[in-house]
Amino acid sequence: MAVVNYQLSRGKYFVTGLDEPVLARKRSRLERYAEGAGSDYFPSSPAEMYKVLFYELLDRARVAIEERFNQPDYDVSAEMEQLLPKEHA
Repeated sequence: MAVVNYQLSRGKYFVTGLDEPVLARKRSRLERYAEGAGSDYFPSSPAEMYKVLFYELLDRARVAIEERFNQPDYDVSAEMEQLLPKEHA
């Protein structure tokens, strides 16, 4: 889905006369911040960068929704709503 959105946005850039997104220059991490043995991630294309950002955003939204609706007060409200008489259709 993210790749499709990226391709659609490329057409919009052409119509509006704006430049396509480009990746920032690859920089090495400062030595004082280079803790651990992990290597830095750098996307190979703008489409890959936006795909990663899209899925990170999707995961954060899912977690936020789960946290919001998995609260004890929400469960109590849902149970109280079940006690209300339902209208007969």
